[in-house]
Amino acid sequence: MKNTAENLSKDRTLAYFKQIFDLLEIGIHGVDPEGCTIFYNSAMAQLEDQRVEDVLGKLLLEAMPHLSNDQSTLMQVLKLGRSLPEKQQTYINAKGRQIITVNRNLPIFIDGKIAGALEMAKDITQVQVLSECLIDLHEGIAKKDRNKAATLSVRFSFDDIIGTSEEMKELIKEAKLIARNASPVLIVGETGTGKELFAQSIRRESLAANGPFIGINCAALPEQLLEGLLFGTVKGSFTDAIDRPGLFEQAHRGTLLLDEINSMPVSLQSKLLRVLEEKRIRRVGDTKEQAIEVRILATMNQDPWELIEKNELREDLFYRVSVHTLSIPSLRERPKDIFAYTQAFLNRRNKNEASPIVQFSSDVESAFLSYPWPGNVRQLEHVLEGALAFMDESDLIKWEHLPGLFRRQLQNHRPIQQQIEEPIGLDIQKNELEKELIIQALKDSQGNISQAARSLGISRQLLQYKIRQMKKADNRTISVGQL
Repeated sequence: MKNTAENLSKDRTLAYFKQIFDLLEIGIHGVDPEGCTIFYNSAMAQLEDQRVEDVLGKLLLEAMPHLSNDQSTLMQVLKLGRSLPEKQQTYINAKGRQIITVNRNLPIFIDGKIAGALEMAKDITQVQVLSECLIDLHEGIAKKDRNKAATLSVRFSFDDIIGTSEEMKELIKEAKLIARNASPVLIVGETGTGKELFAQSIRRESLAANGPFIGINCAALPEQLLEGLLFGTVKGSFTDAIDRPGLFEQAHRGTLLLDEINSMPVSLQSKLLRVLEEKRIRRVGDTKEQAIEVRILATMNQDPWELIEKNELREDLFYRVSVHTLSIPSLRERPKDIFAYTQAFLNRRNKNEASPIVQFSSDVESAFLSYPWPGNVRQLEHVLEGALAFMDESDLIKWEHLPGLFRRQLQNHRPIQQQIEEPIGLDIQKNELEKELIIQALKDSQGNISQAARSLGISRQLLQYKIRQMKKADNRTISVGQL
């Protein structure tokens, strides 16, 4: 009775997991050590236009006679006893339809012995078709831009960057100096701080100002699509692919803006690094290389050292794109600029108005100065635009004119003094302990950052990042002489 119960339990478990795997959109194909199929889900059957019953329980090479031992990745895994790198595969299924997938193949071990192999396949056929369309679109735009004056493709200049604070004045001065050489520039700043404004201004005053200006948001596209878009394609590399230049070729002797470069997958970052170091590109599916001459402008919305510590950004790529680095301070770090921005925005809006609106009630002014503005300048402009919609004939922006959601955010925002008086939470205590350890390490090392980092068991870059964060939190400079 016990064995019967165990067998029933195993059968139910297998049936349970079979239903789960059949619900997955990823194709799964499992074989035993002899290459006999022991699992084949509906998604894989749909990809390969097979019937599950025609494959399940049969030797792989018998069920799919068009494959050989060398061509089958599952058979290669059984032979090698190790995983194969994730790769894109293009093949013709049983019904003659071309399929493009991203596949993972790995061995299954039980008690140290290989018990089979598993393949997982994700269909990206439609993604690649979309990639072709996007590359066509970019190529068409680039050809049109080449026939126009270069200044028409850039809307902003340094004159459009607003800032009365010393931080912004120094930043603009620095940006103007680096604009005139061909070295890569990394622009770091939170969302809404104006990174694209600086990028376009630099390009306008650069030596490549008469060349093409091409840009791409690295966060908007998956890796397979982004690679073809950047480096180009050759005929046959994927569905209906033809010989087509990528953005690097389109930007030759001009400027390429890589927006949110930190969102690019690490595997693609290594390919980008090779291109930047060798100044040569190879299209996807091609064997030939060609020289390119492109100035790189890159942006990111997070601290690069933090991204490096999280292994989300290659350190060598960071050094390559940050020959010059511009770090745009957030709006809360330069409150002096808040009303410079509001005045500029209102002046733009009031060009067609009979009576300009330039004043704020005292409670609105205080609220603007105390609010942290997580969306920075972009959020400020949206709030002002919303307020103008509720204005009457008065020239004064009052509390009731502010958008409702923003008023609730202001009410939930606690003044600094109130936050200090509340009980200290666990996170605050942890931060204070970390701060004490860092200060002590700096004392012991007499200000030697590298030595202090070693004693704390962290990298020099991470220690520098933490010190910068402490400076921002304390609004003071940390140095050995002050300890």
